[in-house]
This record gives sequence, structure tokens and C-alpha cells, in this order.
Amino acid sequence: MPVQRLHWLGNERRRRLTARLATQLGEWLTAWSVDATWLTLADRTSVHAPADDGWRWLRVATGQGALLLGAPRAQLAEVGARLAGAQPHDEFALGDRVGKRALDALLGRWAGAAGTLAEIHPAPPASAFAPRFGAAVYTLRGTGFDGVVLVEHDLCDVLAPPLAAVRAPLATRDVALVEAPVQLQVTLDLGEADLRDVSQLQVGDVLLADAGVDALFHLVHPDARPLADARLYRRGAQLALQVLPSHQAKSKP
Repeated sequence: MPVQRLHWLGNERRRRLTARLATQLGEWLTAWSVDATWLTLADRTSVHAPADDGWRWLRVATGQGALLLGAPRAQLAEVGARLAGAQPHDEFALGDRVGKRALDALLGRWAGAAGTLAEIHPAPPASAFAPRFGAAVYTLRGTGFDGVVLVEHDLCDVLAPPLAAVRAPLATRDVALVEAPVQLQVTLDLGEADLRDVSQLQVGDVLLADAGVDALFHLVHPDARPLADARLYRRGAQLALQVLPSHQAKSKP
């Protein structure tokens, strides 16, 4: 028993496919029918497979997939007559000739490429109409006509392809870093003290540091990574740091 792969179409893709087929149906009716509103296409999430043996199924297959149209045999035979406004089965067979050419044009337009149109036996299996396998199913109805359109999942992928995920282009490192704020910390090695003395510190106590007035300050990243050594200066009313080259920072005075 062949295994069928699950292949959900999705609401957004179904809407795009429905709009495409409905537009093409309108164009086809304008070109072929004396009544441009005769048929309407309606999306159906699920349509039961017609069990009536009196149905006829036409299938157009291209290199991209296949599309099927099914309807009661008598109704399909009268399509040409309804399009041309002629009597069914007239002595000149006008309706038959118009119907064959018109249906060939409609299914080819829907399939998106020239293909081979043929009547198929038996009818498509019930699983072909299940939405979980990725097919799109529509009703095609009008006065005296009640048909079903089945677009197989391979053709759905061509006519309404999945939209590619839109991703923002990656920025260069320099551009990305420009807008990234970071809080820098500046530290000074004051030397060491006994834990007992530190625990007894009070407001007003003076700490005599081992560092001299020319001691280097350390510029530190928030994650405690050292970035650079620097000297403390005053620029006007503000304090300033001058970052030192690494070789100069190593040779501290």
C-alpha cells in the first residue's frame, strides 16, 4: 500500500491560490461565455469524493503537477452549449466543439502551463480530497452545473509557493557595535588591608593607598574583562581618562 506524505497547504497559501484561480476563471468566462457570471468558484476545506458513477473526470497534467475537474457526465457535455448559448446536442455539434476547446483552455489556464488533457478512470480516491495531503478542493457551480476542482499538492506548490522567510540582512561588526550601549567601569588598585580593619570602617575614616599619584587606572568591561589601562586627567570641570598603549601600560612608572 503506497504511503502518502502529509502536506498541509495552510490558510495563507490557500487564499493566494483561490484568488489566482478565481481571477483566471473570470478571464476565461469573459473570453468564452455569453454570460460572464455563469460559474463561480468556491474554496472548500473538505469535499467528499463524489461516489456517483455518472461523473466524468478530466485531468490536465504538466511537468509541474496536475489538476482535475469532475462533474456529472451530462452536465459536462452541455458546457459548450451553455457557453455559446446554443441548444445541447444541436445538429452541427457546435456545443460539443466549443465545450471541448473551452474546457481545454480553462484547465490549461489554471494549470499554468500547456499540458495533456485526458479523461481518467476510475475517479480519484477519497484520500485525494483530504486536506492533510496538501490538495486544494473547490466547488465550481452555476446554473445547470455542479462540479468539483481538485488541484494536486505538487501543482499547489507551483501556483502558490511557500513564502520565503524574510530575514534582516546581517550587519557588519562595526555597524552593529555602533548602536550597542555598554557601561564601563574604572578601577584603581589601592593595595591590601586586613579583613578586620575593613570590617571596622566608618564614615570619615581615611585610607592611605599604596598607589601613587601617577598610578594607572584600569578600564573594565561589565563582565569583569580588563580592557585597557589609563591615566586620570582633568579636562575642564570633568574627569577624563587617557587610554595607554599596552606596552606603555606594562612599563608603569
